[in-house]
Amino acid sequence: MNQQVDERVAFLRQVPFFKDMLMKELEVVGLRCRLKTYVQDSIIFSEGMPGKGLHILRKGVVVVVKRLHSGEKVMGRLKEPDMFGEISLLDRAPISASVRAAEDCECLVMEQEVFDELLSNDPVVGTQLLLVIGRVLAHLIRRGNAQDFYGAL
Repeated sequence: MNQQVDERVAFLRQVPFFKDMLMKELEVVGLRCRLKTYVQDSIIFSEGMPGKGLHILRKGVVVVVKRLHSGEKVMGRLKEPDMFGEISLLDRAPISASVRAAEDCECLVMEQEVFDELLSNDPVVGTQLLLVIGRVLAHLIRRGNAQDFYGAL
């Protein structure tokens, strides 16, 4: 393994959603992801466009923005080691919100083709990736339900 992959694996080990993956599985993911940088104010995802794969923030902050009739609404801010783009890996639907770099960012990116290939050719890693996405979605649902519930009190 090379230093680049070693650094990616070390980073992935720190991401809570990847906590149950074995080292050899993380190595496969680290090898197949690519590092992508975005300068401040660049658009990473545009609402309504096709997905660009799973992004794991390694450095920086992004803003998630939804278009409204009256303009834009900031839906949230994400920072290391948050992820975005995971839903499009599953449903292949257009992106539901735009993501903009609030500062210079660095992301590990797993593109759709790589995800599909791992699901087909490496069932162990593919299953672990599905579990990661499931954990992310469960976290988002629980957080949203808590905000709905506690916000109503």
